[in-house]
Amino acid sequence: MKRKLKTLISTILPIILCLSLLPASSMATFHTWATDTDADSTSSPASTNASPTTAPIFTPESAAEPTQQPTQAPASEAPTGTPSEYATPTTAELSDVQPEYLKVVTEPLVRVEYHYYDEAQSQSISDFSDYAIESSHSYYAIAMTRGNSIAIAANKYPAIVPANTAPLRFRVLLNDSEDITSVSSYDAAAGEVFLPGNYMGHKVTIAWYCPASEVVELPIKVTTSIFRGAFTEAEQMLTLPSNANAVSIPFVAMNGIVVSQNGIDLEQSRYSVSDGTLNIQASALGGDLEVTAYSPVRTRASTSVSHTRSADQIYYGYYTSYYTANGRVALCLDPN
Repeated sequence: MKRKLKTLISTILPIILCLSLLPASSMATFHTWATDTDADSTSSPASTNASPTTAPIFTPESAAEPTQQPTQAPASEAPTGTPSEYATPTTAELSDVQPEYLKVVTEPLVRVEYHYYDEAQSQSISDFSDYAIESSHSYYAIAMTRGNSIAIAANKYPAIVPANTAPLRFRVLLNDSEDITSVSSYDAAAGEVFLPGNYMGHKVTIAWYCPASEVVELPIKVTTSIFRGAFTEAEQMLTLPSNANAVSIPFVAMNGIVVSQNGIDLEQSRYSVSDGTLNIQASALGGDLEVTAYSPVRTRASTSVSHTRSADQIYYGYYTSYYTANGRVALCLDPN
């Protein structure tokens, strides 16, 4: 009996000794595997359909609190801010509009309009046609390239003339009909309206609707350049109300009179000299005016030299015209 007991003990002791020498990590791994297996056996049927994934290794850093998902803000009312707050148009919105840099036109492409309405008679406005317009005034402007956009001087007096971009007080039209206000923006400090560069070379109308009580006095400078063998230049300062559509200055009758505003020649039918006065049909809102003319020049053969402009204007991102002298095509005498 004692011999059998000694044999049993000698057999058990080596086994106990071997188990005691096993590393703790092996035991931990065995325990973890057993726990995970038990969890899988009790999972719901839905979880068995999911694709197998590799579980991340648990580290102390991964025990941080989960990131809180941002709470979605409640939907706000439709924006009623100025057009400068509108989002930049997407390429899809402009896919059908391509810039045109060279073309012959009968009139400048960009027109700025001011409509003064009687606020006493226009209490309920739901459409632009509801305004009781007292007077309308307009001028031509040139679209200037600014990066990927074009800039238009839609307010020549941003520190003097109020310009409201609220709904039904401002709009931008393409070809007199398509409303593109949503793709425009207004820089109140510079008085410029910005449009995507795709609209370069297209007909654009910018319209302001202003109460008649906002009519203000404007400083207008008229610069005259007269050629008598050499150019002589003079300036005259005038003060006119913003609803004025005519400008008059003392002027001696001369040949080749050209009047321009914003770098664009006015139609010859819009100015004339009478009784020592040059009368110009132009809106004061369009800003300063430039007048060029020259005294008759006679050659040794006593032939009179004069020039006339054609009705067609050539648009190169700016405007010029065909000129003729004695019936022959000539260069522009005053390209500025």
